[in-house]
This record gives sequence, C-alpha cells and structure tokens, in this order.
Amino acid sequence: MREAKANGYKVYLYFVSTETPEINKARVLSRKAQGGHDVPPDLIESRYYRSLDFLYEACQIAYQVFFFDNSTDGKESNMYAHFKMVNGKKKWDDMKMEDLPRWFIKYYLGKIPMPKVK
Repeated sequence: MREAKANGYKVYLYFVSTETPEINKARVLSRKAQGGHDVPPDLIESRYYRSLDFLYEACQIAYQVFFFDNSTDGKESNMYAHFKMVNGKKKWDDMKMEDLPRWFIKYYLGKIPMPKVK
C-alpha cells in the first residue's frame, strides 16, 4: 500500500471483518465438511487479530476506505462506514454510532489519537 501510494496511485481499501474469529472458524469447518480446504483454528485466529491490528495504519495510507461487517450468515455484508480523502482530510459519510460493529469501534475508532487537554 505504501509503495503504491508513493508511486502516485490512489489506494482503495475494502476491509471486511466479523465480530469474532469464532465466526470465521465455524465457516472454515463448514467449508471443510463440504469438501473444501482446512485452515488450522490458531492460524484463523492469528490472522483475524493481525488484520485488525493493521487496520488503523492501513487507513492512514488509503485514499478511500470502505468498512464491511460479514458476521451474519446468509446475509449480505453490510457497509458500516466509508471515508474518502478530500484536501488531505478524511471526509466521512454519515454513520450512526449505534450501528457500528464492535471491531470497528475498538480497532479503528479506539486508535484515533485524542487531542491533549491543557
């Protein structure tokens, strides 16, 4: 992402997550039962948290970011938030805090530096 941006490209990030890694583990088990490939549960969990840990940093690089939650089986992924860089600042679409998934609140909003109070 950094290299693409440094070379003049606009970087778009489509970030899809679920509320817990347990959802992802259950989906892999279901896929395996239907003849699909397996992924060890510890690898699923480490990848889950690693991707969330990189979310805030990746958003600082991207020109435009779309945040999706895919926690509910049988339901289309829901876009909860979106921003686009305009004149060097993030321009957010309207969003309702009560609709935001916990992972977004913790791993994105929770990492925004707060201004120092004098």
